[in-house]
Amino acid sequence: MLLTTSITQSEQVLNVNLGYTVVSTVASYLGATQIERMGRRPTIIWTAVACSICIACITIGSRLYAHTHAPPAASAGIAFIFIFGFCYNFGMTPLQALYPVEALSYETRGKGVGLTFSIAHLFTLLNQFCFPVALQKIGWYTYIVFIAWDLFEATVSYFVSVETKNHTLEELTEIFESPNPVKASLQKPLR
Repeated sequence: MLLTTSITQSEQVLNVNLGYTVVSTVASYLGATQIERMGRRPTIIWTAVACSICIACITIGSRLYAHTHAPPAASAGIAFIFIFGFCYNFGMTPLQALYPVEALSYETRGKGVGLTFSIAHLFTLLNQFCFPVALQKIGWYTYIVFIAWDLFEATVSYFVSVETKNHTLEELTEIFESPNPVKASLQKPLR
């Protein structure tokens, strides 16, 4: 990814990766502290939208650098890689374990969480091994797939993600059994 934005020396790559790791870790902790306040459903939706915007900016920076070799384009691309990392880790990292546990019934929770993490690991493998090849073969066009995926994820989440914030497990069972679970989950709990 950094090759499309002029970072080629191994020391530069290591420094950027270290910075990215620090930003991602801080964002994960901040996100975990804010999930109760913000809610799960809006966090999922807005994180996917923010990630698609960041990837679009990375795409623009990478494309401009590929055509002009202008250092500001590379710098902008790198900055948005960091912003993307912050957005993703703020919103998605805390929810990866939390949301499936809250959204699944007791009987299916173990299998559902196992399936969730299996799918996550599958996509990690694809990212790790296919993404670099795609970047090498088609360059910045690769990012368009990720923009589309994040927008698809936001759209699907809008229509099917249930808000689990402030609901007991018993209330969640009723919500999932209702004709429109998303609408039912957005109503204030009666307590």
